Amino acid sequence: MQFPFQADFVLVANREEIEAASQWNKTLRDHIPRALLETINKLNESNFRYRWPHYFPIRVDRGDFFEGLWSNTKKLLSDKTILESAEGNLTAPSALTLVPREFAGTNCKTLIPPGHSKFTYVSAEYGIEAFDALQSLGVKRLSAEDFLHDLSNFITNWPHKFQNMHKKWHSRLSEVLDPLTAEHESLISSLHFIPLRDGTWIAPQAGPLLFPLISDDLAIPNKIGFFVVHLDAANDHKRNVLLRKFKAQDANKADVCRIIIQTHGSREFDPDAVSRSDLIYHAVFLYRAGWRRQNPTDNLWVVLEDESRRLSPEVYLDSQGQNSATQVFGRHRSSFPFLHEYYSKIFHTKHRQNWLLESLMLSTIPRLVNPYDRVDKFKLNDDFHFLLKNTPALEVLQLLRAHWTIYRRWIMPKENQIPKAQTDKVNGAETEEMPYDRVRTFFSSMKVHCRDGSTAQLGQTCLPRKDVLVALDIPETAPPSASAKPTFPVLLVPEPESAEWDFLGNFGVTVKVEAKHLVRRLEQVKENGGTKAMISLLYERIEACTKDEDIGLVK
Repeated sequence: MQFPFQADFVLVANREEIEAASQWNKTLRDHIPRALLETINKLNESNFRYRWPHYFPIRVDRGDFFEGLWSNTKKLLSDKTILESAEGNLTAPSALTLVPREFAGTNCKTLIPPGHSKFTYVSAEYGIEAFDALQSLGVKRLSAEDFLHDLSNFITNWPHKFQNMHKKWHSRLSEVLDPLTAEHESLISSLHFIPLRDGTWIAPQAGPLLFPLISDDLAIPNKIGFFVVHLDAANDHKRNVLLRKFKAQDANKADVCRIIIQTHGSREFDPDAVSRSDLIYHAVFLYRAGWRRQNPTDNLWVVLEDESRRLSPEVYLDSQGQNSATQVFGRHRSSFPFLHEYYSKIFHTKHRQNWLLESLMLSTIPRLVNPYDRVDKFKLNDDFHFLLKNTPALEVLQLLRAHWTIYRRWIMPKENQIPKAQTDKVNGAETEEMPYDRVRTFFSSMKVHCRDGSTAQLGQTCLPRKDVLVALDIPETAPPSASAKPTFPVLLVPEPESAEWDFLGNFGVTVKVEAKHLVRRLEQVKENGGTKAMISLLYERIEACTKDEDIGLVK
């Protein structure tokens, strides 16, 4: 848009040009910028105050009488308070910044609220069509870098104000930031513009993001190595699109279960830094999501009754059953890791408790072997060592009897489960011994009380069954006094005739008489000076029950 200057200029003879050499003309020309300033001041007091910038800039300098007029005009006007700021104050153009459409709100106004910006923005009342004119007067155009740094300043210094901006404002902000990620991803990644489910706000660089589950019955747990985006941001299309550029991802129940297990298995995971309620909810989520243990390394950190944390395969679940860990450990309970009672309030049904036992590998009975040992290389658990030192041997035997179907696999494996023998070096020579052999040897050598009040190694005793006592020619009752000659060590157990004690045969206990037991009895009788009749009887019985595989032993 153009407009003419009218003044009493001195013209040349043909009246088509201004007399360039005239001092009068030069004085008039030099006063034009000041005259424009006075005019602008008058216009700013009228309804035309937002329209006059549309007449600028004045013509571009040409090599004639008016050369330098625009540069002089701009120099004068740029430092005069002639433009209105976003706050409504008249301000010098050189102190103002205009916001291009790509960084503005939906109403074309600045996104950063006035008073919370490092910049003084020009009023949006001038309209986008006046942008070129405003820049010609010295108003600075906001760059992408300026906008992002100003946004960072707003978020950092007025976080409460930023976080409480209207949802539509945050939606527009995401729309503005989206195209800027191509060149300014690093800077945007440092801005705390992402609302989380727990009410906090983080920057994309803080860590991996998950959108909430599309489910009304489960919520993604806290403290699993992922941040859960607030539902408002997840449901807003523009915010959702931006967050996906920063690797925010959807997750189903199976994905979350996998994340929980991976998090608990990470060396960086600190269970002590996770609250009791959050850690318990990790287990609750896995159960409600139908998770089942797939690999030996799928372990979960759980809370114990003393508020400490342990991996689930090391922990005991309370049970009222006979010979349970709760009962057996009894007064020594504090020495063992028992699950916190809060779990029982949630996992109170038989089905839920079975899930704890099967999927988290908790136990209701004392563990015989270390929970992380391989099936081909395992050792007796420290808990069992503790029992043997602090519990009567008979109670240990009763424990083995009560849970033999569970313990058996570590003592007498099935044929197709027997692992390759382990090779050890003893005194320079190599010997082969399987882990099952070591466990059996351990129990065989444990000291037990005998019927006559003496003690003996378990593997050297016999059960006081009638047929065993008769075959070995042992009195059915204990000797009446300590002066009586010792007999074959008779194990003192209740209900010896019960078939449930048959498992003791795996430890060398005589539960059914065989040739090897008779030979051992014969040797004992000879040492103790037995009668000729007794020795003769034993020989007859050895001959009667000797099998082909026993011939070498008998000889």
